[in-house]
Amino acid sequence: MKKAVSLCLALVLLLLFSACIRFETTVKVNSNGTADVRMFVAASDAFASMTEDKSIGLSEEEIAECKAKGFSYEEYVDIDGGYTGYILSRQGVALQSGNNQGGEMDMSSLMEGEFDDLFKVEGKHVTIDFEVFSKDEDSEMLSYIPMLKSNGGYLKFNLELPVKPTSHNAIVTSEDGKTLTWDLTKLGAGDRVHAEFDIPSRSIPIWVYIIIGVIVAILIIAEIVDDIVGITKKKKSKAIAEVASEENDTIIE
Repeated sequence: MKKAVSLCLALVLLLLFSACIRFETTVKVNSNGTADVRMFVAASDAFASMTEDKSIGLSEEEIAECKAKGFSYEEYVDIDGGYTGYILSRQGVALQSGNNQGGEMDMSSLMEGEFDDLFKVEGKHVTIDFEVFSKDEDSEMLSYIPMLKSNGGYLKFNLELPVKPTSHNAIVTSEDGKTLTWDLTKLGAGDRVHAEFDIPSRSIPIWVYIIIGVIVAILIIAEIVDDIVGITKKKKSKAIAEVASEENDTIIE
């Protein structure tokens, strides 16, 4: 993942050559206590041409490292827009993995795909809190953010939740309040991404109710059929008895 980190650290060089970088991470939290992660990294052809292998794709060694962490790797090519890059995705990241202390994340960790320390879990309450640009190290890089934006670049972090958060400092929220977006280019040195939410109690899946409903319906139908058969048998027995009685009366006469 060294190349991913170098993309962030080489931002100054990138902007001096009027190149452009696009970075977006999306964390989708599931109601079962796991999260699906998608990290998108792309750069303009101008930047790719400055790299040693004329590409910002990961090496075979780096791809193997990503796969060892549970990520899948996909190359990204936008011929019309002039961008190339890659997409890393990972499903089922446990919210209670790592040391659960949170706050250890930063931009480099985010670009390295280190998500195990992203969540601080206390019972069902989860906190995401990390500093994007440190006060000591990233002040110079922040001065080039306006040029990055003017060239069509962006740095984003998205959080998709199964419930509305209890608190957050997201710049943009969806209409239902469950999807939060931070434009990292609007954050200054020392600013943090912060969100808190509660993992919902596990509800019974709808298919369980369907199965129960079908079983109940079958039992009811079986009971009705049994009643009908019973009534039919009684009527038939009664009819036979009446016929037999009439035959006996005829014989006696």
